[in-house]
Amino acid sequence: MICTGRAESSSCANLQATITAPSRFSLTCTGIFGIWCSLRKSNEMKQIKIAIFGGSGYGGSELLRILLAHPNAEIVLVTANEHAGKPVSEVHKNLRGVCDLTFDSSPYDLPALDCDVAFLALPHGQALRIVPQLADGIKVIDLSGDFRIDDKTVFEKFYKLEHTADELQNSFVYGLTETNRNAIREAKYIANPGCFATATLLALAPLVKAGLPVGRIIVDAKTGSSGSGAKPAANTHHPQRMTSFYAYKPFTHQHVPEIGQHLRSIGKFANELVFMTHSLPVSRGIFASCYAEAASNRRRFSGHKLGQNHELLRHFGPRARASDRCLFGDRQSRQRRRGPGGSEYESDVWLG
Repeated sequence: MICTGRAESSSCANLQATITAPSRFSLTCTGIFGIWCSLRKSNEMKQIKIAIFGGSGYGGSELLRILLAHPNAEIVLVTANEHAGKPVSEVHKNLRGVCDLTFDSSPYDLPALDCDVAFLALPHGQALRIVPQLADGIKVIDLSGDFRIDDKTVFEKFYKLEHTADELQNSFVYGLTETNRNAIREAKYIANPGCFATATLLALAPLVKAGLPVGRIIVDAKTGSSGSGAKPAANTHHPQRMTSFYAYKPFTHQHVPEIGQHLRSIGKFANELVFMTHSLPVSRGIFASCYAEAASNRRRFSGHKLGQNHELLRHFGPRARASDRCLFGDRQSRQRRRGPGGSEYESDVWLG
């Protein structure tokens, strides 16, 4: 369940859903689901030929680890220009003994690439150049932010990049499986959600679908250092972060428009969204606390019911790290508040 709330007084209840989710790893889960749907649609368990662009980063590493264990996945290409010619297991030591692939440079003749599915685990901006050159029959799953935002102007504002493939934008389906499963099943192009967006949307989507939020929504989100990628930088290198805790990109994070856009596709959403991101002194993970004022005339709400309807299928378990699990919880607290004119009232506060 995501959040269980009750608002029986004449006031608004304050709902908080807290999500613990893996950083980066969750981005690969949609792609695996997409491949599985392709296999099921074919009515036969055949080998799916896969190309991975950007296999030396954290996202590429997780893709390799998952796909190498898939009985119907055949990796025919994995690129990493700076590591071209090196064995994959030399860069990803955890794959020693299970992977005999070698990194290649990105092919010059992209239209001639022979594969069924292409994963793009590249820095923002590079998929804009590659995707238009791929053959029409290739399913594309992009892990970057290049095709998540429908509005070209909004994309360019938040990513500081020119969107050079806007003619393909309408063909991309947003890849959050819990809310967009059927569309992903049929899609040729899939834009995997961002890490903060995944955690936040899993918390807020059931609330918005149920029509609960009536006022401002506040998201207090925290991430580990792996979310900044494998290459160290002055402000994101783990030694700089391990004894520190700080906010960054206040109210301007590139996942803000992505979250709002998807919530509007789920239900009536015109709420003010206050989104603040923080750097945690840990290597991996997302922790998001989402607060929403709920309509006072709503009865008991349970996100678990949505899960029973197969709309929320993240695996629940004792840990989220290094897995595709997202953990949810809730607590109830009865509090006295002061309303307009100084009158006092009691309301339920739900803490996840």
